[in-house]
Amino acid sequence: MKLKNLEYFVVIAEQKSLHKAAEVLFNSQPNLTRAMHSLEEEVGADLLIRSNQGVELTPIGESLYYYAKSIINQLEAVSGLKMLSQETVQSKLNVAVARIIFADDLMLRFYETVKSNHTTINLFETTVEEVIDSVAALQSEIGIVAINNFQFPIFRRSLAIKELEFEVLDKGPIYIQVSEASPLLKKEKIYAEDLLDYSYIHLPYDYYANINFGLSMDGIRFSDFRKTITMNNYHAIIRMLKHADAFIFGNKWQMEELAKGRIVSREIENINSEMMLIWIKRKKEVISDNGRKFLELFRDYYGENPDSRNA
Repeated sequence: MKLKNLEYFVVIAEQKSLHKAAEVLFNSQPNLTRAMHSLEEEVGADLLIRSNQGVELTPIGESLYYYAKSIINQLEAVSGLKMLSQETVQSKLNVAVARIIFADDLMLRFYETVKSNHTTINLFETTVEEVIDSVAALQSEIGIVAINNFQFPIFRRSLAIKELEFEVLDKGPIYIQVSEASPLLKKEKIYAEDLLDYSYIHLPYDYYANINFGLSMDGIRFSDFRKTITMNNYHAIIRMLKHADAFIFGNKWQMEELAKGRIVSREIENINSEMMLIWIKRKKEVISDNGRKFLELFRDYYGENPDSRNA
């Protein structure tokens, strides 16, 4: 199988058009068509569905795309090493994160561990759904999510469909996290109904957030919160917490970091659900050296019960 044909195939899949791919590759459309016919003969199956609107991947074509993309990325990394001296080594890390605020010094520790002159850290803070999509599409090597056990069965099935694997690093209760000036902290115990008079700050809703609308917390459902604030940036959420009568649903893994900003964490009474801290990656994909170093640091910070694994 020719590497060049795989490279053509990846560009065609991403452009969704032979004509556009030909322009990107500075090649002719007939050459790309011949290359795709040759690739399909080697695979023994159709890879592309051709129409007047362009091309789409067949199920086999979609699987080949992810493997081809991985192969090309790894070969590019190896080729890049040939051009680098020890003094100009580059390090890169792509991580997608949902519903957890990292400790400030975690990335500093990672930078100090890799010891390279040029370090690129792409930390994609987003929703659980987009973390899964980012890892599945090879945009992020690793995904980190904090979800509740009510969401977990569907989360697990989604990962299986997208050929992703996961590891549960730890479990813990659901907290509310509020400014140290919040009137809520005057209560000896906090119940879900006590939160109804306050603004609920959350990330943009996605499929997994919508699942929570079926979750009852001591008789209170997410749809009962009439005052909400939607924000897409963790640090903006923290700033809002400091100045508004508002709260977030959080977890124990960000308690220490939030406490530095005078954000207090309290458990909610009569809540049976728990949070799970999980990392994900693509199946059969070897974690890079930088990814491995990051995970080792991450486990040091947060992983207390790494006793549940799906391969």
